[in-house]
Amino acid sequence: MIKQLALLFIVFSTSSYAANEELEAKAKAGDPESQYLMGYSFERGQNNPVDPAKAVLWYEKAVANDHPAAKHRLALMYVTGTWVNQDYTKVVELFEAAAKQKYPAAQADYAMFLIGLAPPGYQKPIEGYAWLTVLMHNNPGSSADIIDVMQQLGDTLSASELIAARELGAEYVLLYSPDKVN
Repeated sequence: MIKQLALLFIVFSTSSYAANEELEAKAKAGDPESQYLMGYSFERGQNNPVDPAKAVLWYEKAVANDHPAAKHRLALMYVTGTWVNQDYTKVVELFEAAAKQKYPAAQADYAMFLIGLAPPGYQKPIEGYAWLTVLMHNNPGSSADIIDVMQQLGDTLSASELIAARELGAEYVLLYSPDKVN
Protein backbone atom coordinates (compact mmCIF):
# COMPACT_ATOMS: atom_id res chain seq x y z
CA MET A 1 0.00 0.00 0.00
CA ILE A 2 2.78 2.47 0.90
CA LYS A 3 4.55 1.60 -2.36
CA GLN A 4 1.39 2.38 -4.33
CA LEU A 5 0.92 5.71 -2.55
CA ALA A 6 4.56 6.62 -3.18
CA LEU A 7 4.18 5.73 -6.85
CA LEU A 8 0.98 7.77 -7.08
CA PHE A 9 2.77 10.74 -5.46
CA ILE A 10 5.66 10.46 -7.92
CA VAL A 11 3.32 10.25 -10.91
CA PHE A 12 1.27 13.21 -9.67
CA SER A 13 4.26 15.41 -8.86
CA THR A 14 5.96 14.54 -12.15
CA SER A 15 2.85 15.37 -14.17
CA SER A 16 2.40 18.59 -12.18
CA TYR A 17 6.03 19.51 -12.87
CA ALA A 18 5.61 18.72 -16.57
CA ALA A 19 2.43 20.80 -16.74
CA ASN A 20 4.22 23.69 -15.01
CA GLU A 21 7.13 23.45 -17.48
CA GLU A 22 4.66 23.49 -20.38
CA LEU A 23 2.88 26.50 -18.89
CA GLU A 24 6.14 28.35 -18.42
CA ALA A 25 7.19 27.59 -22.00
CA LYS A 26 3.90 29.02 -23.29
CA ALA A 27 4.28 32.06 -21.02
CA LYS A 28 7.82 32.70 -22.26
CA ALA A 29 6.50 32.40 -25.83
CA GLY A 30 4.15 35.31 -25.10
CA ASP A 31 0.81 33.59 -24.40
CA PRO A 32 -1.10 36.08 -22.17
CA GLU A 33 -3.22 33.46 -20.38
CA SER A 34 -0.11 31.44 -19.53
CA GLN A 35 1.66 34.58 -18.34
CA TYR A 36 -1.29 35.37 -16.09
CA LEU A 37 -1.34 31.81 -14.73
CA MET A 38 2.39 31.95 -14.02
CA GLY A 39 1.89 35.21 -12.10
CA TYR A 40 -0.99 33.68 -10.18
CA SER A 41 1.02 30.54 -9.38
CA PHE A 42 3.87 32.63 -7.96
CA GLU A 43 1.44 34.88 -6.07
CA ARG A 44 -0.47 31.99 -4.51
CA GLY A 45 2.27 29.36 -4.29
CA GLN A 46 0.48 26.91 -6.58
CA ASN A 47 2.99 24.61 -8.32
CA ASN A 48 5.63 27.21 -7.52
CA PRO A 49 6.92 28.74 -4.31
CA VAL A 50 5.46 32.14 -3.43
CA ASP A 51 7.72 34.63 -5.16
CA PRO A 52 6.59 38.27 -5.18
CA ALA A 53 9.07 39.45 -7.82
CA LYS A 54 8.13 36.66 -10.23
CA ALA A 55 4.41 37.13 -9.61
CA VAL A 56 4.64 40.84 -10.46
CA LEU A 57 6.91 40.14 -13.45
CA TRP A 58 4.51 37.62 -15.00
CA TYR A 59 1.47 39.79 -14.30
CA GLU A 60 3.21 42.75 -15.96
CA LYS A 61 3.97 40.62 -19.02
CA ALA A 62 0.32 39.52 -19.21
CA VAL A 63 -0.82 43.13 -18.78
CA ALA A 64 1.45 44.15 -21.67
CA ASN A 65 -0.46 41.54 -23.68
CA ASP A 66 -3.82 43.04 -22.61
CA HIS A 67 -4.95 40.29 -20.21
CA PRO A 68 -7.86 41.62 -18.07
CA ALA A 69 -7.45 39.25 -15.10
CA ALA A 70 -3.75 40.15 -14.85
CA LYS A 71 -4.69 43.85 -14.89
CA HIS A 72 -7.12 43.18 -12.06
CA ARG A 73 -4.61 41.22 -9.93
CA LEU A 74 -1.90 43.83 -10.46
CA ALA A 75 -4.33 46.66 -9.61
CA LEU A 76 -5.14 44.91 -6.34
CA MET A 77 -1.42 44.81 -5.56
CA TYR A 78 -1.05 48.53 -6.31
CA VAL A 79 -4.08 49.52 -4.25
CA THR A 80 -2.77 47.70 -1.17
CA GLY A 81 0.94 48.19 -1.79
CA THR A 82 1.47 44.43 -1.73
CA TRP A 83 4.82 43.61 -3.34
CA VAL A 84 4.79 46.92 -5.24
CA ASN A 85 4.78 50.55 -4.20
CA GLN A 86 1.23 51.76 -3.65
CA ASP A 87 0.26 53.74 -6.75
CA TYR A 88 -3.32 54.95 -7.19
CA THR A 89 -2.70 56.22 -10.72
CA LYS A 90 -1.78 52.68 -11.77
CA VAL A 91 -4.76 51.32 -9.83
CA VAL A 92 -7.12 53.51 -11.87
CA GLU A 93 -5.37 52.67 -15.14
CA LEU A 94 -5.45 48.92 -14.54
CA PHE A 95 -8.92 48.63 -12.96
CA GLU A 96 -10.47 50.82 -15.65
CA ALA A 97 -8.84 48.91 -18.50
CA ALA A 98 -9.90 45.52 -17.10
CA ALA A 99 -13.42 46.79 -16.33
CA LYS A 100 -13.78 48.06 -19.89
CA GLN A 101 -12.70 44.63 -21.10
CA LYS A 102 -15.86 43.37 -19.39
CA TYR A 103 -14.02 41.62 -16.56
CA PRO A 104 -16.64 41.45 -13.75
CA ALA A 105 -14.26 41.31 -10.78
CA ALA A 106 -12.50 44.44 -12.01
CA GLN A 107 -15.84 46.16 -12.56
CA ALA A 108 -16.84 45.43 -8.96
CA ASP A 109 -13.53 46.44 -7.43
CA TYR A 110 -13.24 49.54 -9.57
CA ALA A 111 -16.76 50.63 -8.58
CA MET A 112 -15.93 50.24 -4.89
CA PHE A 113 -12.63 52.05 -5.37
CA LEU A 114 -14.35 54.99 -7.09
CA ILE A 115 -17.17 55.39 -4.58
CA GLY A 116 -15.15 55.42 -1.42
CA LEU A 117 -12.15 53.17 -1.06
CA ALA A 118 -9.94 55.53 -3.04
CA PRO A 119 -8.28 58.59 -1.57
CA PRO A 120 -10.39 61.74 -2.12
CA GLY A 121 -8.55 62.84 -5.27
CA TYR A 122 -9.41 59.54 -6.98
CA GLN A 123 -13.04 59.20 -5.94
CA LYS A 124 -15.55 59.51 -8.78
CA PRO A 125 -18.97 58.66 -7.40
CA ILE A 126 -20.84 59.20 -10.67
CA GLU A 127 -18.60 56.75 -12.52
CA GLY A 128 -18.69 54.37 -9.57
CA TYR A 129 -22.49 54.44 -9.72
CA ALA A 130 -22.30 53.63 -13.43
CA TRP A 131 -20.13 50.58 -12.78
CA LEU A 132 -22.55 49.47 -10.06
CA THR A 133 -25.31 49.70 -12.66
CA VAL A 134 -23.36 47.30 -14.89
CA LEU A 135 -22.92 44.92 -11.96
CA MET A 136 -26.60 45.07 -11.07
CA HIS A 137 -27.54 44.37 -14.69
CA ASN A 138 -25.20 41.39 -14.91
CA ASN A 139 -25.78 39.87 -11.45
CA PRO A 140 -29.51 39.76 -10.76
CA GLY A 141 -28.97 37.36 -7.84
CA SER A 142 -26.87 39.85 -5.91
CA SER A 143 -28.64 42.97 -7.11
CA ALA A 144 -30.28 43.61 -3.70
CA ASP A 145 -26.85 44.31 -2.17
CA ILE A 146 -25.83 46.40 -5.16
CA ILE A 147 -29.10 48.36 -5.07
CA ASP A 148 -28.52 49.05 -1.37
CA VAL A 149 -25.06 50.49 -2.10
CA MET A 150 -26.46 52.47 -5.04
CA GLN A 151 -29.23 53.93 -2.88
CA GLN A 152 -26.73 54.98 -0.22
CA LEU A 153 -24.53 56.52 -2.90
CA GLY A 154 -27.53 58.17 -4.55
CA ASP A 155 -28.38 59.84 -1.25
CA THR A 156 -25.00 61.63 -1.37
CA LEU A 157 -25.41 62.89 -4.95
CA SER A 158 -27.28 65.99 -6.03
CA ALA A 159 -30.30 65.52 -8.32
CA SER A 160 -28.28 66.48 -11.41
CA GLU A 161 -25.40 64.18 -10.38
CA LEU A 162 -27.84 61.30 -9.89
CA ILE A 163 -29.30 61.87 -13.35
CA ALA A 164 -25.78 61.94 -14.83
CA ALA A 165 -24.88 58.76 -12.93
CA ARG A 166 -27.98 56.95 -14.22
CA GLU A 167 -27.33 58.07 -17.79
CA LEU A 168 -23.71 56.98 -17.61
CA GLY A 169 -24.82 53.68 -16.07
CA ALA A 170 -27.18 53.02 -18.99
CA GLU A 171 -24.34 53.78 -21.40
CA TYR A 172 -21.93 51.50 -19.51
CA VAL A 173 -24.44 48.63 -19.52
CA LEU A 174 -24.52 48.83 -23.31
CA LEU A 175 -20.75 49.14 -23.64
CA TYR A 176 -19.35 46.96 -20.88
CA SER A 177 -21.79 44.18 -20.04
CA PRO A 178 -20.22 40.79 -20.74
CA ASP A 179 -23.35 39.69 -22.60
CA LYS A 180 -23.18 42.69 -24.95
CA VAL A 181 -21.15 42.64 -28.15
CA ASN A 182 -19.83 46.04 -29.22
